[in-house]
Amino acid sequence: MKKSTLFTVTVAFISFLLVTISCQEEVPSEVPLASISKVIAKLNDANVFELDQNDNGSLSSKEFNGFEYGFSSKMAPGDILCEGSGISFAKCVQKQLDGGKKLLLYKSGNHYIAEEL
Repeated sequence: MKKSTLFTVTVAFISFLLVTISCQEEVPSEVPLASISKVIAKLNDANVFELDQNDNGSLSSKEFNGFEYGFSSKMAPGDILCEGSGISFAKCVQKQLDGGKKLLLYKSGNHYIAEEL
């Protein structure tokens, strides 16, 4: 092959690869920590949140009155998967959601708890 033909084929192949890579749709794999932090900031001793990850990677949350939720709940408490406060708690929640878990978040004093639902 001539050098000019080899060069043209190489440039065409690299261009094809760049176009192919740039056209792939990126699917988010993690729930944003900012979304989790907003929910945690809303927690108090009187409410609970159910958290789940949607198919598109976004956070789904539902707020309930803690007393009514506990009174009407027919299920036994789930395993505690995350405990604590601050960014380490939020990262733990993020990891569990990315793993496909559905969580119940609540606050006790200055301590946050995430149970598996």
